[in-house]
Parts: sequence; structure tokens; C-alpha cells
Amino acid sequence: MAENAGEIIHWPDYKFAEYCRNRFRVNRGVYNTIDVWLYENGVRDIGERRRLILLFLAGCSEASDREDGKFLRFGKGGLADRMRRYVFGNPQSDRNLHH
Repeated sequence: MAENAGEIIHWPDYKFAEYCRNRFRVNRGVYNTIDVWLYENGVRDIGERRRLILLFLAGCSEASDREDGKFLRFGKGGLADRMRRYVFGNPQSDRNLHH
């Protein structure tokens, strides 16, 4: 399968979650939390949620030094806070998903 975002978002759930694990070093629990958070915050379309998941994880991956091969970590409550700032905007940042 081609590995571009347009194709990846259509992969079966298990394969998409494995891609996220291998590419961004996030476990299934983090992936599921992001997916549920987006759904509960109005992103009903699965393709759009997956696109946003890839964008969010890419942004987190850029900001993290993971050369040691460890999984991304957010700390207690950190993932939801980071999602909120990334999706709805952060006054200290120009990056957000919805303009």
C-alpha cells in the first residue's frame, strides 16, 4: 500500500493504529484517546478524524526528542490539554487545526 495521508486514512482501524504506533511511537491507548476526544468534540467523519490525528501526531513528533526510541509521552492530563490547544488554538502559537 502507498504510504501517503490520502491512502492511510482509509486503512482498516488496526492497520491505521499500527501505522501511528510505528511512525509516531504512540501506543493504542493514546491513539484511541485522541480519536475519542476528536469525536466527542464534533469531528464525526472518520476520514477527517484520521487526518487530524496524523497532523496532531506529526506536530507532537516534531516537538519531541524521541531519538531514544521511546513512545511519545504526555503526562497525566497532558494529552487532552495538548489536543485542546492544538485543535482550538494556542495564543502563543500560530499552529492549530481549525482556522
